[in-house]
Amino acid sequence: GRFEARTADALMRNAVAKGQMPLSFSIGPIAPAGPGVATATVTAAGPNMPATTQSVTFVDQGGWKLSRTSATAVLAMFSS
Repeated sequence: GRFEARTADALMRNAVAKGQMPLSFSIGPIAPAGPGVATATVTAAGPNMPATTQSVTFVDQGGWKLSRTSATAVLAMFSS
């Protein structure tokens, strides 16, 4: 939604200002979690950000996308 987009934009701008970008990602084992759902372990690291590992969920919505809940959790990594 609009609120989430504004929040994500602000978090990304803040991360850039802190030197946390660009990020590198590695994705661990991907496992089916039901029809149209998969889970994976994702590790993200940046120049001024220690590696952070998190379990995420992907959903098939005309193509594989990060679930809304997982996207919110990933963005929370930048709020510190």
